[in-house]
Amino acid sequence: MNSTLELGFSPDILRTGFGALWCADFRLPVLVRVDESTLAAEIFGTFQATSEDYDAVEAFGNHGPRSVACGLGSVWVVPREGNRLLRFDPTSRRSESFELPFRVIEIAGNDEGVYGIGELGDGRIVRYDPEAGMSVRELARTLPLVVASDERVWTVDEAADDILALDVRSLQPLRRFHHLGGADALVARGTVAWHCSTRQVEIDGRRAFAFGPSGPTIELFRLDADTGESVSIGEFPGAVPRVTLGPDRLWVSGPRSEGMEDDQPTSSLLYFDLDGEGRGHLDLSGQIDSLAASESILWVSGFQRTLQAVVLTAFMGDGTPLGEVSFEHLDFEPWMPPQLESPPHLPLDEFAEQAREIVEQSLREPGQSVDRLGNRWVSPPISEEFSLERVEVRGTKELPELAVLFRWAGHDDLFGISFPVTDEHQSAAPDGYISVHVQENLLAYGFGIENATRERADGVTWLRWSQWNVSDNA
Repeated sequence: MNSTLELGFSPDILRTGFGALWCADFRLPVLVRVDESTLAAEIFGTFQATSEDYDAVEAFGNHGPRSVACGLGSVWVVPREGNRLLRFDPTSRRSESFELPFRVIEIAGNDEGVYGIGELGDGRIVRYDPEAGMSVRELARTLPLVVASDERVWTVDEAADDILALDVRSLQPLRRFHHLGGADALVARGTVAWHCSTRQVEIDGRRAFAFGPSGPTIELFRLDADTGESVSIGEFPGAVPRVTLGPDRLWVSGPRSEGMEDDQPTSSLLYFDLDGEGRGHLDLSGQIDSLAASESILWVSGFQRTLQAVVLTAFMGDGTPLGEVSFEHLDFEPWMPPQLESPPHLPLDEFAEQAREIVEQSLREPGQSVDRLGNRWVSPPISEEFSLERVEVRGTKELPELAVLFRWAGHDDLFGISFPVTDEHQSAAPDGYISVHVQENLLAYGFGIENATRERADGVTWLRWSQWNVSDNA
């Protein structure tokens, strides 16, 4: 493995079909095939000739595919750039390109066609098959997900909080299932779909996530497009879940235990019978970032903190480990973005002054905002109550601090939040994070000015939060 590819090849996207796992790294324009029998990985196809095609300004961005799907006897890829749909023959390796009518962010496939949804705020779905070509239907303001079985195509009308079951040819909605919060993850087989969503409630006309003792609550539902029945088959704490469908089990990523900073986190991989009657779990080392399943193998990809690498593991259908997939023998050098030179290591006081200018600019200038429905507007950096006075470099040359001084509507005090700057922060770029932490402390997680410990010094009321040590997160 070329050592310049940070963390090695990362199998971010996993799809199964034609006796193999097809995976891709969001950073690289490369399609990798993993044989189910041998667990051997190979570079199967690419969508960009050489690293010379990269724009150096975008060198650290994502250049891999937006989405991958299997359907119509082929593997399909949507590259990040342009409005193209690429077809790869799984046997001959031949590829061809099709022009899409709009930019697509996610695709799904079955024996009837390949289906793609537009970007946030678009609301259109496109279907392609060799006989009919491209057909488009406008369904909603925003469609965040699309999956396909041989009998139905499923998507989500996020504005209406509806999951839609569509005809595979006409894309006409056949059923709507209303669930507050829409769907975070969706899988389907036949005329049935399973979806996970973070539970939400409405209070005085406003929407909020429902939290339990261990954090957000994820609900799992089974939807039957034939009968219109929607049945809850489980709930559990956790973040946004990953879901895949095996022959007789539904696999869902569950809660994760972080442990200490140097420890390996552990994750629960939950499984449910397809009717929801039986359930259990596996305890896995590391994170669960991606899941896929075929008739015989369950694939789990996730970051391993102790290895500082993303690891792809194959399991039997019952969860018995088969082995890990190695990508070390693969040469990704021709498709890697050029590595920009690291900025020079500055004395701390000089670096702090550079960071100060960036933080002040980011806290003064309004930015473009977009919500889950695709609505866009220009908003202030923090909120209308926040008024930046200035950002200062304080402390000593050896131990500088960045101090954000501001006023808050309805208060007479000049408030301050301070962030130390150390040598470690030069590589972590605190200038890119401090603005985020200011917003988090003032607006998020229920902290707020009223929950801060106040210390008066030098004409400034300095704010500290016992729940969140801002010094450790600068």
